[in-house]
Amino acid sequence: MGNYFVERVNPTLVSPYSIYFENPQIKEPYKFISGSLERLREVLTWTRLVCEGLNREREPNGKIWVSPHMTINCGNLKDVPTFEHSTETFINAIGALAVKENSPYTVLREGFGRRAGDYAQDWERKNKHRIFLNLELGSGGVPVRVKIAARAQLVSRLKKQGSEGNRVLRTWKLEYLAGEIRN
Repeated sequence: MGNYFVERVNPTLVSPYSIYFENPQIKEPYKFISGSLERLREVLTWTRLVCEGLNREREPNGKIWVSPHMTINCGNLKDVPTFEHSTETFINAIGALAVKENSPYTVLREGFGRRAGDYAQDWERKNKHRIFLNLELGSGGVPVRVKIAARAQLVSRLKKQGSEGNRVLRTWKLEYLAGEIRN
């Protein structure tokens, strides 16, 4: 029944179940149904740069630091992929949209409910269904033109997201600020 729906009714539909029937010899314990890790990393890097800029606008004389470490929980048969919460609300909002657009699903053969007894102590096995990103951009500072370009790219990307992206643009007033920079 499921194959009939995908083949006849909606051939453009990508099923998250399809990754479980592929060749089990893979390098990563996850696979992207839509998007890619490179695209996800790029959007989250833009987000981090814009978040630093927003913090600097709020507190011009304060210490500005945004964590470069982010975690994505891969989806499985029961759950959709999610962006693990950051300390920054802005990064959470954009991260949730980015993960929705770039959907990683785990391809592990073991069930989440049926683990070995030593599962709690085995960190690597316990976290195979997570993607850990370190978006550190080097020891030197990032040039201002790169930060401006990141904001423009992020605004452009959010406009393509539809109503959810427009809601983020209105909430954080990003479009207004990007337009102000161009003038």
